[in-house]
This record gives sequence, C-alpha cells and structure tokens, in this order.
Amino acid sequence: MRASTADFASPSTPIPPRHRLLLALLSLALLLIALLPRDLWSTDEAIVGAVIWEMAVQGAWLVPHVNGEIYADKPPLYYWLATLPAMADRLTPLWFRLPGALAAIGCLWLTYGLGARLFRPATGLLAAVILATSPLFTISAQVARMDMLLTLLVTAMLYCFARGMQASPEQSRRWFLAIYPLAGLAFLTKALIGPVMAGLVIGGVLLWQREWRTWWRLQPGWGLLLAAAVVLPWLIPAVRQEGVDYAHALLITQSVGRAVQSFAHDRPFYYYVYAFPPTALPWIFFLPGALWWQWQRWDSQDWRRPFFLAWTAGLFLFLSAISGKLVIYLLPLFPAIALIVAELWREALTADEAFNRRWLLWPALFGVAALTGVALVAPIALPLPPALPPMLFYGYAAAVVLVSIISLRLIRRPLSHRLLAMVLAAIVLMSGLVQYGAAAINDLMSPKTLAESLQTYHDRVAAMATYKVRPGLLNYYAQRRFDILPDPAAVRAFFAQPAPAIGVLREQDLPKIWAQFPPELRLIDRRRIGRVAYAVIANAPAAQATAAPR
Repeated sequence: MRASTADFASPSTPIPPRHRLLLALLSLALLLIALLPRDLWSTDEAIVGAVIWEMAVQGAWLVPHVNGEIYADKPPLYYWLATLPAMADRLTPLWFRLPGALAAIGCLWLTYGLGARLFRPATGLLAAVILATSPLFTISAQVARMDMLLTLLVTAMLYCFARGMQASPEQSRRWFLAIYPLAGLAFLTKALIGPVMAGLVIGGVLLWQREWRTWWRLQPGWGLLLAAAVVLPWLIPAVRQEGVDYAHALLITQSVGRAVQSFAHDRPFYYYVYAFPPTALPWIFFLPGALWWQWQRWDSQDWRRPFFLAWTAGLFLFLSAISGKLVIYLLPLFPAIALIVAELWREALTADEAFNRRWLLWPALFGVAALTGVALVAPIALPLPPALPPMLFYGYAAAVVLVSIISLRLIRRPLSHRLLAMVLAAIVLMSGLVQYGAAAINDLMSPKTLAESLQTYHDRVAAMATYKVRPGLLNYYAQRRFDILPDPAAVRAFFAQPAPAIGVLREQDLPKIWAQFPPELRLIDRRRIGRVAYAVIANAPAAQATAAPR
C-alpha cells in the first residue's frame, strides 16, 4: 500500500527538546574530533594555509594568492572565514579547519530539520546520527577544504526549497527567495558547481511534477538580483584589480574546463561506482533497500520522490559525467543518503521482526563485515609506519566480532535495536582507530618538518626555490615565498649564481639533475611527505653543509 503525504509529519511538528540536546551533544563531539591537533597534510590543505598566510601577512584579501601568484582555482569565501578568526589569535591549522567543522555541524542540523519536516522528528535524529558517522563526512569535517562549506550551502538551498514546497503560496515565496543569496555564497565558495547542483535537483522536481506555476513562485528575476547582490560586490573589484583573464580562469577554465576536459583529477565515467561505496560504510549497504522501500511507499504525485531521486541518483550521474573527479566531490549527496536510510531505520525500530529481517539483517551484517575486512586488509595493503602495528587492526576486528556477538545473542531487545547497536559500535571503534592512526602518521604526512627546517637558512641565503614541487606546499610553514624553477636549465642557472641559494626538489628527480652540477653543490636534507621524498640542496656559498655523494 502506498503512503500519502498525510502519513508523514507536518511542517509545524514541534521538535522534541531531547532531540535538541542529542543534536547539541553530537555537534560537540563532531567539533572536538574535527579540531584535534593535527598539521596540514595534503597539498590541498597546504595550499589553504598558503592562501591564508598571503591574506593575513601579505594583505592579498581580495583575490586569493599562492606564492605571490593569483590562485584562480577557488573564490575567497572559505579563506576569508578561516583568516578572520586567525587574525584575532595566530595562524594555526585549527583556525584553517574551523569553517569546515562548523559547516559540518550546520549540515547536521539542516539534515535533522529536513527529516523532521519531510518525515518525522525521529527520522531527522537518525539521519543526523547516520550523517555524522559516515566516513567521508566525518573526515571532511576535519580537513581544511571548502567542500564541507559547499555541502552546507547546497543543503541549505534544498532545505529552503523543501520548506517552500510545503508552505502556503505567500510563505513559499519567501522561502524560495532565500535560495538565491545562498546560491551567491555557494558561488563565492566554489564558483558555479554549488548553484548548478542545487538547480539540477530543484529543476528535476519541477519537471517531474510539471509544477509550472512553481517556476513563477521561484521568482527567478528577483532571485538573480539577490544572488548578484552577494557575488558582484566581490567579483567586480576582483576583475578590476586582476583583469578579465582572472574572471575567465575562474568561470571558464576552473568551472567549465574541469567539467568538460579536466586538467586535474581526470577519471573515467565509472570512477565513483567503485570509489564511492567505501566512503559511506556501513550505511551504503542499506541504501538500495531504503530507496526501493521508499519508492514503493510514496505516491507518484508526492514531490519527495523526484526530490530525493534527483538529489542522490541525479547528482551522482551529473558528477560522474564531469571529467574531474574526487570522492570528496560527492559530499553534497550525503545528507540525502542519510535521510533515506534513516527513514528505513525509523520504520524498522517500530516494525515487526519480519520487516527487520527483510530490510536490515543482511545489510547490517555486510556493513560490519566490510568494516572488519578493511581493518584486516589495511596492514597487508598499506605501508604502515611502526606507530601503527598490525595488532592494532587485528584487535579492532576482534573487538567488532565480540561486540556483534554480544549485540545479536545476549541483548534482549528487538532485532532492529540489536542491529543498530552492533553497527554503531563498529563505527565508533573504527572512528577511534582512524583518529589514533591520524595522530600516529601526522609527522609523516605533514610538510611542517621540511618547511621549518628551511627557516633556519632564512638569514643565510639570498634565494630559495623549488623544482617540480606544488606551489603552496611549503609556504605556510616556511613563512616565505619560493622561486619556481620551471625546467633543468633554470635549476642550473639558479645554483650557478654567486649568492647563497637553496632549492627543494623531489628525490626522484635528484639523480638526473645532480650529474649536471659541480662538486660544490651540497645535499643538506632529505624529508618525506606522504609517499613523496624531497631533497634540499644548496650551492657552495649557502650554509655549512656536508658534501653529498656523487
């Protein structure tokens, strides 16, 4: 039997106070985890640090810069949000990650609000728990990237659309108009991709439902003016300062170029098919059944059917069609996934044993088994440092098996409660393992040690340069800009100068370059950042250094 719209909570359903308390506790836990002490890791995080350093120290506030050059990859909103609190204290990675952590908390509350108003408050609470325990979401809340802020703004736009669809015609206009300033902020976060994603979902709903009158209620004319009022106060001065080429690089090269023929992160169409499931463990195993169950329940005229279909499958196909791909680009799908899976769990927690066995049992077992398998395979497949012994992973697997046995055999509760306890226990144990592992490999993944070692030569050299090192990797921790050497000829000219000079290059490039230099050149340091080893070399007038073997 199909369920009608009346079977679900109304938009005015009050939110229980205990739900607010649980959401606050969940938000606090997410914030504390996100702000655990950690250096900047990947090149992308290091670039965020470099942009913020340029803003705070060099005064490049209007247009992001890296190493003194225009950085047209992203607009400045995230960098502004990270720089302003840092100015009141000091530039630390904690402040760089704070906007992402707060955006993640905002996503939790918006997801709860959508669940409470489109389904029931219990669905919203379960959806917040599922979202907060999804690996990609939790990890993204701890990373200095703008993807979580973009996810918050996309979710907020879709929240306003959902409220407008439920409201009276007069109230709906206000909710629909609120979409456009959020679209402007999304543009300031990551250019066109955020407004396009929200627009695809909204357009998909209206086309599916043939809600032609709703198109006019969206008030696109006034809405575009509101979006422009957010974007143009920044874009016009930025273009006047840097020229039309900057606007072309931001809007065409970085947006359209990455979508059509990416120059970075180019992946095949099917990349997300195998890259996405591990990021949503163990909840991904419940998603197919939850989608099918919801599809059977909803009436064909219920706008929520195309809403969630476009938000999940539609955006998945859209992002798959884009040439440039990273799994973190799928982050805006996670609130919808959490809501769909949460409604299945809410029904199961009040249903009979037959329903639970049909929809929950095997997905829960497969999900927990997948987490256990990841722990067992990690010591074999990954080059783990000594700080992460294999017994740590095997201990996790043993603990999950023990908890699963206790949950399924000893706890006298309905099957759905026991399965939920088993799944959440496996996730909490995995989260603890991940956080311990992150702390253990921090020094290995961070450019801090290498960059700070270069600071000891600041007053003793006339120039520092890099060759085949991503601009921005070392700037924040080294607290300086570097000359960029484009080719071996430039490297030779740089070290041939009579003034003291130091250069950084990948160790794999060292043998080819080294044979072309005089004996006076010195190898003064070797450091590894992640999987890449770097060498620091100096010419004879540079600092006191030991001779390197020829």
